[in-house]
Amino acid sequence: MNNLRLVTLFYFGMTLGTTCLAQQAKTNNPVVVLAGFYTGQQYLDLSSSEREVYASGLFDGLMAAGWLGAKEKSVAQIHDCIPDLTSHQFVAVLDKYVRDHPERWSVHMSVVATEALSKVCTIK
Repeated sequence: MNNLRLVTLFYFGMTLGTTCLAQQAKTNNPVVVLAGFYTGQQYLDLSSSEREVYASGLFDGLMAAGWLGAKEKSVAQIHDCIPDLTSHQFVAVLDKYVRDHPERWSVHMSVVATEALSKVCTIK
């Protein structure tokens, strides 16, 4: 796997995470998660190492969301929700949700990842 692809996957995931929490901070209305680069099926088609890079970028993006205005409390809640998970376990959470919901495979991963995280983390 080439390094450019890994870096690109990381930044796609990071952008998704940052955008989701920043949007949540700006409104009390439900968050609108815009389409991303991958669908659930395209995510599943990535190699395990590529999915790990994507998930790492997603997590790092969530942790950096305060920079774009996400509530500090929301960022902390996600951090506290998964403090002891390794990157492999975080990928497993995403993988399980996507595999268990084949009806979501055509949906953009930005939406699907948000759904998966909402099942394991309570964000207030």
